[in-house]
Amino acid sequence: MKFAALVLESGLCPKSYVGKPPASIVVALQFGMELGMQPLQSLQNIASINGQPGVWGDAALALVLSSGLCEYYEEDDFETIKKNEKATFTVKRRGFPKPKTTTFSYADAKTAGIIGNAVWKTYPYRMCQMRARSFGLRDSFPDVLKGLELAEALQDYPGTTIEGTASPAPAAEPEKKEETIGQVGGSEFFKAYKASGWSPDESKAWLRDNLQIGPPHNELNSKDIPVSKKEEAMKWAHTKAPIYLAVMKKFEDLGMTLEEQIKFVNDRKVNYVEISKELDAELAKRDAQERGE
Repeated sequence: MKFAALVLESGLCPKSYVGKPPASIVVALQFGMELGMQPLQSLQNIASINGQPGVWGDAALALVLSSGLCEYYEEDDFETIKKNEKATFTVKRRGFPKPKTTTFSYADAKTAGIIGNAVWKTYPYRMCQMRARSFGLRDSFPDVLKGLELAEALQDYPGTTIEGTASPAPAAEPEKKEETIGQVGGSEFFKAYKASGWSPDESKAWLRDNLQIGPPHNELNSKDIPVSKKEEAMKWAHTKAPIYLAVMKKFEDLGMTLEEQIKFVNDRKVNYVEISKELDAELAKRDAQERGE
């Protein structure tokens, strides 16, 4: 509970949890832990919709891919969905004899009575894609997702409320266009969060939950950050990620100089997760040598 209270006070807590009791964060952390997520990943990717937990579609796919159980997957892009008026998702689980193909069409949405929902009116291709993905992932990887539904699908249920908010669904972008940071500002944001150890998925989750940028709200990205929100976004981007702090501690444990640390990182065009694994191996090797093994 102390950690949950600290998160609420940090200013980095997703807005959907602001004003909620610390217990809501504890529950999200527990669900995330059961899925194999780190604490902050849980807060960014677990949604409580009408009291039912769900995992956002991009996070669900990431969990499946990182499990090692997915041999391959394919899904329609927006142009194909627009042309065929349906989305198709195909996934092959390692060890299964055949791939699993699932579809969801505009006709299915009309039959289910969800085609008139605000988010469907604004982003029909994305929602169709998420529905097909939801069926495919849940059918083929129930053990990985622990039975959780995709949050995008939960939003279609009548009277949907996300973490107690009054909105029945993510609202469409307002007509008035606010000045954005553009390509140059987006590149600056990318370099800052990458240097701080955050991953692209974590960046997308932060933008989604804090600035309502990206699916399911819209198809925007970091270059579309409003100028008025740039300071807030850069503050997050310069905040060191937990994996970054862990890597720095391992560098310290290995007694590496700053120059050696920089060379170690620059010689490896990988993310901090992979760097952390390499450092774990180095520490294990050093410990074995000290024991005379």
